[in-house]
Order: sequence, then C-alpha cells, then structure tokens
Amino acid sequence: MQVILAAGALVSRWIGALVSAQLARRQMEPPMQQLVVRVVRVIVMLFALVVALDKLGFQVAPLVAGIGVAGLGLGIALQGVLSNVVAGMNIIFTKPFASTTLVHADRSRVIIPNRKIVGEILHNFGGSRQLSLALAVAQPGDLTALLRGVRDVVMSNPRVLKDPPPAIGSRSSRTWA
Repeated sequence: MQVILAAGALVSRWIGALVSAQLARRQMEPPMQQLVVRVVRVIVMLFALVVALDKLGFQVAPLVAGIGVAGLGLGIALQGVLSNVVAGMNIIFTKPFASTTLVHADRSRVIIPNRKIVGEILHNFGGSRQLSLALAVAQPGDLTALLRGVRDVVMSNPRVLKDPPPAIGSRSSRTWA
C-alpha cells in the first residue's frame, strides 16, 4: 500500500508538472493555473488510494458507486452554486470581457452572478458613445414631420450606428394656447 501511495504521489507531481507546463504555454493566470494543477493532482492521488485499497482486499466497487451516488446527490442539491462555479470557470477560460466593479447610483456595489452573465444575452454598447439629447420646440407643428426630420439629420451623420438604430421619440407635449 505504501509503495502504491508513494508511486501515486510521484505520478501526481509528474502529471501536475506536465499540466502546469501546458497551462503556462497557454498564458493562463497563475492562480487559475495552480487551481487546475491541484485538482489534477488530487484526482491522481484519489485514484492511487482506490488502487491501494483494492490491493489490500477492500471492495472498492461499492465504495466508488457510493461516492458516485453521493456526488450526484450533492450535485443536484448544489445545482445553483455549481452552475455559478461552472459559469465562472467559463468566464475565466474564455475571457469574453474585462472585469470591472459596477457601482450603483447609491454607491452600493452591484454583484451579478456568473450564471446570469453566461446564460443571458448581453448587449454591450460600452464601446460606442451614447447621447441623450432633449430638444425644445418653440412653435408646435406636425410632430411626426418634426421627428422624421430629426431622424434624417441623425442618420445622415456617419458616426451614428445603423444597428442598433437610434431611438428618437417624444416624451412630453404641451398644448400651446
């Protein structure tokens, strides 16, 4: 048993070094790299432990089946937490955007769960400038014609995005006497 565990420790270090070298070539951040290497090493050591228990005469098939059933039960019970963890890993590995801290108007920090970011459709218009412009009209006339004229002027500007189209409308209208 001691020989098997010692061999498992050596193999786990060797495989950990191989995984670490591969991840370093892919330019993964060091904390994430350490996490993946540790998980791989623990899996190898658990495999060595199961082999050692089998060599000692223990029935490992029911043990492995029991661990599998327990893992399934935990997975179902922790479904929300695990979906956030997996979504976080997806964000870390794919790097779809840079991280930032969102602050609400009342100075509280906004926390968005990972599964919301990964599972929802996000429209990021942060790279383009947005402008909200209010116009006051001295003499009311045909509002539809006025809005059409504003839209034509805005759309003739080459710096205005065609997709999504600009939202042009009327918020309030006063009756002039």
